[in-house]
Amino acid sequence: MTVDVEARLMLRVLGGMAERLAAAPGLNTVCDAVLPALADALGAEVAALVLRDGESTLRVVATVGLSEGVRAPWTEFDLAAGVPLAAAVRESRDVWIPDVEAGRVEFPALPLVTTSSSLCSIPLRSGGSVIGAVGLAWQQPQDFDDRARQMLSTAAGLAAAACAGHVLPPRDRLLAHEHETPDGISIACLSGSGDVRCGVHRLRSEARSAQPALFATLLAAEPARGARTRDAVAGVLALARRRRTPPAHVRLAVAELAADLDGPVAGAHLEISSHHGWVAATALDEATLVLTRPAGGTPPRDEARFVGEHIAVAPANGLASTLVVTLQMGAEPEAADTIRELAEVALAAPGPSALTMLSRFAAALDRTEMAPLVRGALAVIVEPRSSPTGSAPTRDELEAVQVGQVIGGGTDGARHLVDGDGTPLCGTTTAGIWFKATEEQWADLPEAGRCRVCGFLLA
Repeated sequence: MTVDVEARLMLRVLGGMAERLAAAPGLNTVCDAVLPALADALGAEVAALVLRDGESTLRVVATVGLSEGVRAPWTEFDLAAGVPLAAAVRESRDVWIPDVEAGRVEFPALPLVTTSSSLCSIPLRSGGSVIGAVGLAWQQPQDFDDRARQMLSTAAGLAAAACAGHVLPPRDRLLAHEHETPDGISIACLSGSGDVRCGVHRLRSEARSAQPALFATLLAAEPARGARTRDAVAGVLALARRRRTPPAHVRLAVAELAADLDGPVAGAHLEISSHHGWVAATALDEATLVLTRPAGGTPPRDEARFVGEHIAVAPANGLASTLVVTLQMGAEPEAADTIRELAEVALAAPGPSALTMLSRFAAALDRTEMAPLVRGALAVIVEPRSSPTGSAPTRDELEAVQVGQVIGGGTDGARHLVDGDGTPLCGTTTAGIWFKATEEQWADLPEAGRCRVCGFLLA
């Protein structure tokens, strides 16, 4: 199929664009009238307009035919991104891609969710520089003939003239960032300004442990004095991590420190276990929301440590999710309730990653104009607990251990099934001894006689 642009249609479309821009010049007209008309005239299902925001960022200012789920992660992106819109601006060239799948070789960052077969991106040139780009996409394969290319280039020139000199408003949208985490855990954060910091920490002393502890923090402080305040609180949090202090006690410690801080601090502190599949979180202030799903669980083997935290434990067939949202100081109760409702919706369908959850939450904040009231957010998703070896030991493995076989000192007082080299199959760090169990013994064994990690018979 060819993008069929007759001379009469070209004149009508370009004339209509020029007429609209003459009546109301500016970016709003391009976004509201010109871009949709151009897509409709050429039969494109998708269109997008991006403008430069500083030296290295592109901001999407208008789209046609894109769902929020597809658009949200790309509201802002780096000029170096491997997508056609970025290449058009970066290299000041027209990009024509008749076959999207073949085009992934040159543009590996093209979203996999796209249903388009063909697309193009045209730079917006003004005063010797490139200020942005316009892109269109078609579900049906297209061959771009000379007339279609000429029309698109001319339309881009008109749009560039209308957008030239336009100053983008300060960013009020929260930017998402995904953190590097161990398998089974997904963590991402949103930040709207420089006074918000998010960190993910693992104790160096547990780097080789089969059950390392993971901690996440979200800290927000006043911009003018934020650095000193965050540094002071960060020191308390570092010591709390070292001592494995429960999050609720960390909140009490930060509250006690408040009198000596330069200003108020907001945020949350979380402890996460990938081995047992739980998240324990507490807010550090009254302006931070903490939501969990499922709520009200009890962390395996750690019941006595926690004293009031928000806890989510991953069920056998689901995920444990936590979403923390820090609000601007002085946010009205009605606005806080609205933001909580939006967070609950995002938490109810977390998606495959924390980044997906936060992108959905950020899009909802934009739609409801609540984004300026949110300073930052942190999302954690934990998969169901499982044996560190990938699966629980089988009864055949249990039968393979000789009765009374001594494997190691077992300083924790527990005895566990071990593999051939003496490593406990349930992930404990001290070796022990196992006795065989018959099928009848297994069925009748009380909980008190089982290993609380793997569930197998203790000697």
